[in-house]
Amino acid sequence: MLFAQRFAEPIARGEVDLTFRRWKRPLVRPGRPYRTLVGRLEVDEVAEVEPDPRSALAATPPSSSDADEIAGKLDATDRRSSHGPWVWATLRAIAVDPGRRAPDLAAAFGRETAPFKVDVRKLRALGLTLSLPVGYELSPRGQAVLASRDRRRGR
Repeated sequence: MLFAQRFAEPIARGEVDLTFRRWKRPLVRPGRPYRTLVGRLEVDEVAEVEPDPRSALAATPPSSSDADEIAGKLDATDRRSSHGPWVWATLRAIAVDPGRRAPDLAAAFGRETAPFKVDVRKLRALGLTLSLPVGYELSPRGQAVLASRDRRRGR
């Protein structure tokens, strides 16, 4: 189990006996010892303390006014982008082909995979996309925002 070096002494002195981790699934089991930089530690308990806020956001479709506000922010993101507009095209590509591999999506836009994935993470932070074991899909929130924009544009 990894801890930042700055926590080594407080853990060794017993001053720190609780840690929080963000995992998709628990990576340690209660009752088992783990080797760390301060020696062997035993995990007493593993519990989920709160859901990922992005998941809660993604599951919540926005109101019409919220969808318009989000769309305005996304338009601004496209205008500021150093590599040209990407937001709406990316959302549409994910909507049309959920589960498509990130390298394939990136190649379809003529982009490198790593920077493309950074952009998709920005959409996920807004609750618009969900990561699948392979690829992405639009969240209910993302579907609502895209549909709202399409309605406003007469699509």
